[in-house]
Amino acid sequence: MERQKRRRIRSAVEREDDVVRFADSAHGELFASSPGDVLDRLSSANVKRRKPESAIDRWWDRYLASAGTKRLAMVREKLVDGLDESWREALFPEAVFEAEAHSEPTEYVAFLETLANEHRELYDDGLLWFMRSRITHYLTVGDATKIEDAVKQDAAAMTETGDAFYGTLSMLRLAGLASPADTMAVAGLRLMDTAELMPWAIDELFNFFMDSQVRQCVADGGDAAAIAKMEAILEQHNANMDPGVVLMRAEMIRRLCGRTKTKWLRNQLVGNNHQSSENCCLLSFDFSHWLTSEKAIAPIAADELRVLEHFDIYCAI
Repeated sequence: MERQKRRRIRSAVEREDDVVRFADSAHGELFASSPGDVLDRLSSANVKRRKPESAIDRWWDRYLASAGTKRLAMVREKLVDGLDESWREALFPEAVFEAEAHSEPTEYVAFLETLANEHRELYDDGLLWFMRSRITHYLTVGDATKIEDAVKQDAAAMTETGDAFYGTLSMLRLAGLASPADTMAVAGLRLMDTAELMPWAIDELFNFFMDSQVRQCVADGGDAAAIAKMEAILEQHNANMDPGVVLMRAEMIRRLCGRTKTKWLRNQLVGNNHQSSENCCLLSFDFSHWLTSEKAIAPIAADELRVLEHFDIYCAI
């Protein structure tokens, strides 16, 4: 029953479309609110509507009346004392989520590291959000080694995707961290066959994986042999091998390499027809090449900026 209560609270938070759920509460002005901000308001209201009925209820009353440091200490104490099934279901992962907004980031992330290394089954209950909190903090302090380690550790344990997955992957791509981003992309590709995903999610996961192959193709010189190698890998992963799509991918590579340049006219880009959409897509790859060649932006970050800038015309290729 306790788990159902906490899960209803969590579901209510995820339905609040106006909440941007980035994780590091110390940087709220940059990233907007964390899950704990809203969870805490909802759970506090929930407590006011009921009377303490059990040791678990009384624990939550003390917890919600405490500051962040004390909240983490309370959860640590329960871990030391040992958890039976009812306590585990009542506390995890919600008690950890709700400590974030009131904790010092370094201390909070250190607690997540303890969970990840010593209490893996509890960490996995909130894996995607905990990972996002860790990555956000590691990016803030510039610790690339911990980012690599956390992604390698968590990607292998992923069983689903969601807002936290895509947000974390976007942050890694924007930071130009190709290795951990590609590790997550491979994890996403694996989940395409095991998780129940919407068609747009399948397309997005495949595009993340495809970008790693595109970057390798460009690094290999983007010539016919490199394109053929890329296409062979994509075919193995059930890419669209329609001749027109294959030609479009080849043109995309040429533009990323700067071999094809077009002085676009407005009438080539406006309208709702297939040709204008295709032209807008090619323009977005021209933009990506400009970012890498003129602004020295890492290719993976340039591609993420391309997607963000041209999201409404981003076509599945």
